[in-house]
Amino acid sequence: MNENAPDPRLPNVTGTGPFTVGRLVRWGDSDPAGIIYTGAYLDYMVETAEDFFVHLTGIHWRDMQTTRGTGTPMVHASMDFQKPVEAGRPISIQLFVPEVGRSSFTLQFRSLDEHGDVCFTGKLIGVFINHDGPGRISAAGIPDDWRPLLEDYSSSFPPIG
Repeated sequence: MNENAPDPRLPNVTGTGPFTVGRLVRWGDSDPAGIIYTGAYLDYMVETAEDFFVHLTGIHWRDMQTTRGTGTPMVHASMDFQKPVEAGRPISIQLFVPEVGRSSFTLQFRSLDEHGDVCFTGKLIGVFINHDGPGRISAAGIPDDWRPLLEDYSSSFPPIG
């Protein structure tokens, strides 16, 4: 392995603005027309959210469950498509946090192609829960050590239109 190569387990975070992940649209993410398959967009958003929380808190979602007994299931997902993207093309995905509630948070996404054109926008709403045992969960507030991180990020990078 090349010692100078980026660690493939870490997100390709770019820039100093809002949290942004760069990625290459893979052939396996495309449909028979050679453009991103609709379902892949949801994967892109969830993967960007996962990377964001690791970047923001230093804690992976898996470790939230195993060490803190909590989790953040998504309760809403929506997407709008502005421009198709072909396999083999690079895109960047920006993340914004327009709302931080008592136990919920809203994540907003905007994807740009290599020319800066918007390809898709999307939204995920997640909630914090406690794992109370096998198959049992209960509502939980946003952890006290995470709330200021989310609120600071939200005010630093206002949501998109």
